[in-house]
Amino acid sequence: MDNKSVENCVCIMRNLSYHVHKEVPGAEKFQDPSALQAPGSAGPQRKKKDDAGCFGGKKAKGRKNCDNDKSYDTLDLPKRTEPSKGFELLYQPEVVRLYLSLLTESQNYNTLEAAAGALQNLSAGQWTWSNYIRATVRKEKGLPILVELLRSDSDKVVRAVAIALRNLSIDRRNKDLIGSYAMRDLVSNLPSGQQRPAKNLEEDTVVAILNTIH
Repeated sequence: MDNKSVENCVCIMRNLSYHVHKEVPGAEKFQDPSALQAPGSAGPQRKKKDDAGCFGGKKAKGRKNCDNDKSYDTLDLPKRTEPSKGFELLYQPEVVRLYLSLLTESQNYNTLEAAAGALQNLSAGQWTWSNYIRATVRKEKGLPILVELLRSDSDKVVRAVAIALRNLSIDRRNKDLIGSYAMRDLVSNLPSGQQRPAKNLEEDTVVAILNTIH
């Protein structure tokens, strides 16, 4: 898991996914029309207790696990008539599990940074596939995995995770969850908010954290 071959492969995947929402052939036909809505018009909010189960907290009484609750997400993943191939494999929702597995099991800072960076890239932009990626990260319980990595001692890991959370928060439900459960870890990385010996984070990392909080 932590060998150089895995690290190199994940770094390549991250680099290939950069600006994928702009550069893949025919990307314009996947642009999300809802991006033209006014801020705050993304639909009704759910109660915090309904979403908590998808962040590792207690679920509302009488509700099913969010993975099985069809009412939790109104976003239906596409039904494919043939297997994905070529560059399409970069942004399929199934790839989320791969990156989350790496973020959970790897101890290699370079691999962790690259996996978080890949999710950061795939959840950027306003197109259909980034919507799927953002929803899939939530449904696969990826948000608490990312939040835990905010406690990493590696500057580059914290920066990549913070930017990934910012992009994931474009999704309204992710935004509510991140605001409720990640704020303490975000603030604790700021120079004035650290409750332990300072990590000496670089300026770019502090800016990334502030952008996520903002």
